[in-house]
Amino acid sequence: EIENRLEEIRKCGAPLPVTPRLKGVRVKLPYSRFAGVLREMEVAGYRLGEIAEIRRSLMRDYILVDLLPLSRLELSPKGVRAISGRMEV
Repeated sequence: EIENRLEEIRKCGAPLPVTPRLKGVRVKLPYSRFAGVLREMEVAGYRLGEIAEIRRSLMRDYILVDLLPLSRLELSPKGVRAISGRMEV
């Protein structure tokens, strides 16, 4: 989904610009410029920032998207809310 929605992914030139990880993906775009865009991106009817933790990678200035487990989410028609941990949406 990320590859389909962000034109910059196709232009970045990195091999595997969206790399799968155990808990999510690594997006090989600058964190400072694209983290907010990813947080607002809608995936499966939810904003990505509601269902994932988006943080800066320790490797370069890449973006890590770690999907939250269902046990940490409260899904409702009004939206998503993290029920434990740091994030409250």
